[in-house]
Amino acid sequence: LRLAAVITVVLVAVVVWNTLRVRASATGVEDGGAITPEAVAEATINISISRGSLEDATLRLDGTDVTSKAEITDGRLSWKPGPLAEGDHTLELHVPRSILPDATVEWDFTVDGRPPTITAPPYLPPHQPDDPVDIEGTVVGAETLTVDGEPVDVASDGSFSLHFDRPPTDGIDLVAVDDAGNERHATVFVPVPYPDDVRGVHVTATAWDNANLRQGIIDLINDGLVNTVVLTIKDEGGLVGHESNVAAAHEVGAVQGLYDLKKQVDYLHSKGVYVVGRIVCFRDPKYADAAWERGDREMLIQSPDGDRYALYGGGFLNFSHPEVQQYNIDLAVEAVKAGVDDVLYDYVRRPDGLIETMKIPGLEGDPIDSVVEFMAKSHGEIRRLGAVQGASVFGIAATRPEQIAQDILAMASNADYIAPMLYPSHWNPGEYGVADPDRQPYDIVFRSLRDFRQQVARTGRPLVPWLQHFSLGSTYTTAEIRAQVRASRDQDSNGWLMWDPGVTYNPEGLREDSRAPRIPAT
Repeated sequence: LRLAAVITVVLVAVVVWNTLRVRASATGVEDGGAITPEAVAEATINISISRGSLEDATLRLDGTDVTSKAEITDGRLSWKPGPLAEGDHTLELHVPRSILPDATVEWDFTVDGRPPTITAPPYLPPHQPDDPVDIEGTVVGAETLTVDGEPVDVASDGSFSLHFDRPPTDGIDLVAVDDAGNERHATVFVPVPYPDDVRGVHVTATAWDNANLRQGIIDLINDGLVNTVVLTIKDEGGLVGHESNVAAAHEVGAVQGLYDLKKQVDYLHSKGVYVVGRIVCFRDPKYADAAWERGDREMLIQSPDGDRYALYGGGFLNFSHPEVQQYNIDLAVEAVKAGVDDVLYDYVRRPDGLIETMKIPGLEGDPIDSVVEFMAKSHGEIRRLGAVQGASVFGIAATRPEQIAQDILAMASNADYIAPMLYPSHWNPGEYGVADPDRQPYDIVFRSLRDFRQQVARTGRPLVPWLQHFSLGSTYTTAEIRAQVRASRDQDSNGWLMWDPGVTYNPEGLREDSRAPRIPAT
């Protein structure tokens, strides 16, 4: 009987306990969880209870009554914690009961603003385009790790390894996320080999078709002064010099058919020359005229009133248009199939000038992003065929990228090298602290190239600057040319490319002299 009485009392107590038990649920905070300082500052914590009255309840944070800051609506208590110090916190809800003591529900949580850590190299040693790539690293404090959006297995000690069948053309994006939602980003680049002693000269298609000018280039090669020829595939006029089979080039009347590109590349290769195919991308009056006349006006940069953008004779193409992009890629692919080692894009940008003076049909987002998307799209095609891709960039792009939509780091992420155009005559007085850049060629090349080097350092991509082999203001002779070469070498570039619009190069200027002095201002 006594046992039965005890059992009865226990059962009654259980019934009473269950009858008066208060269950609570909360959103906006998780018991035992973590939250970032930014998230908690913006959070609204909503609490509901199974029985009892929230009107009589008390809410405390770390022992401090915060009930007066809470609101009760439709049977739910809402409270905005606002900014909280990092560390552990306890939220308590006290609900009065008629017989038993107040019911207390607690949520223990941590405010954590420290992201996980990722240890991985910023870039690997150069890999051949078809070689497999293995990357090892560690991550600490992460709940998940993804690579380009895909989850990665992480060992108990935090180590991870990645494998790629060949070097990715762009950076490998690692994202580690902890249980609070803090993110840590890291990018790993895998360069491919690039010549470390480029000594190149630019040659137009018409110059290569001219026997005298062509012989001048061959003489430089035979004398060992030049080992690289930059042969223009499509020029600033939109003309395609060689016998192209790209349909769009014929449709717009761009093909000059001056020579067989493959035969000329084979000839240069037979002399041990590295061949670069230069393609002027978006400055293209030939294509622009044809597109405008046939009514495809969205292929051009326009003025706000819908007319052709005035600069460059109205011949600047819409860099965001898929057909415009594909036209340039088709020419690049054709050049690579003809044997060129390297595709170097020029005018891979928007027109210079205020963006408010331009209408760019179909553009979504920032012009910089559209230019980079083109570079990324092209890079995969060119690498797949065994060549490399470079970008000629304005000197001002290192400090004022938004003016021309050339973000150096982003472009280097989708190129195998960057070729800054550092012509001293093109700089304003005082740039990089150089009083008279045109008369101080060493100083302006050295300092501007140093800036570019710092911007591409995390990618492992090389720099090959364009240098001035013409007179514009000051007269450029052997001394001025050598001073630029010396500056590029002193900044550990992978060589240099010379620009002479007349394609008549001074052999003595190209004959490097390690003792070449700086050229002082006069």
